[in-house]
Amino acid sequence: MRSKPRLLASAWRGVAVLLGVIAALALSTAPASADLSQCAPGQVCLWEDDSYVPGYYGIYGTANNMDAVRWSVGGRSAFVGNNSSSSAGYGNECNVSLYESANQSGHYFNYHRPSIGGTYRDPNHSNGAGWGPYAAEDWDNRVSSNRWYCA
Repeated sequence: MRSKPRLLASAWRGVAVLLGVIAALALSTAPASADLSQCAPGQVCLWEDDSYVPGYYGIYGTANNMDAVRWSVGGRSAFVGNNSSSSAGYGNECNVSLYESANQSGHYFNYHRPSIGGTYRDPNHSNGAGWGPYAAEDWDNRVSSNRWYCA
C-alpha cells in the first residue's frame, strides 16, 4: 500500500501532465490563416484583416461602391467598403486602381498585373499600399471602389 505523501505526489504529477497537455493543445490551435488562393486570376481582392485573413471579397470588373456590399465572417456581417486591411490585384491583362471614395474618386493606389511584375498585393494597408502618388498613405479601412485600366 502506498503512503499518503506518495499518493498525493503522484496525483499532483498527473494533474500537472494533464494541464501541460491542455496548454499545448491551446497553443497549437491554428489561427485564421492567410489565403491568397481565394483571389482568382482577373480579380482584385480585399480581406478584412491584415495578411489576407477573412472576410474576403473578390471583384471581377469595376465596383463603383463597395459600401453597398457586405461580407460575412464568423457569424457577423460587415460592409466591404472602408473595411479592408489587405488586398491583391490579379489582373490578367490590366492593372487596377483602388480608390478611397465611391465612383472612383479621391485618393487611390495601383497594383500592376502579376505578369509584368512589380507590386500586385499588400498584406498591411496601414503602412501604405501598391504604388502611385498616394500609395504611401495609411490605406487601412479606406478602399471604397476600384477601376481596371490597361496600359
